[in-house]
Amino acid sequence: MLYNLIFELLLMASLGLIVYIFALALPRLEDEPVDRREGRLEKLFKRIPFDEIDDYLNFWGQKMLRRFKILLMKADNAVTASLDKLSKRGKNNKKQGNGNGLPTA
Repeated sequence: MLYNLIFELLLMASLGLIVYIFALALPRLEDEPVDRREGRLEKLFKRIPFDEIDDYLNFWGQKMLRRFKILLMKADNAVTASLDKLSKRGKNNKKQGNGNGLPTA
């Protein structure tokens, strides 16, 4: 059991060291600018108003979540009301009995 812990610690430390070495070497890499023309797909994507679509989806998502929350609250109220009825019915039955769960004759 202790060997597993030591093995996992060494494994994580070595993984961290590898990530650290890559992070040090990363600034040395330089991207060369690539000159290429825009295709039809890039032009099409530039015309699509993604910000407006995102705002619209956020608005309707919030609206639907609010409606779902209201439905859940109504369901909770219905369950609570039925539980209250059952508990009141149980209290009435206990009062009429003779203590052993059987009704009195």
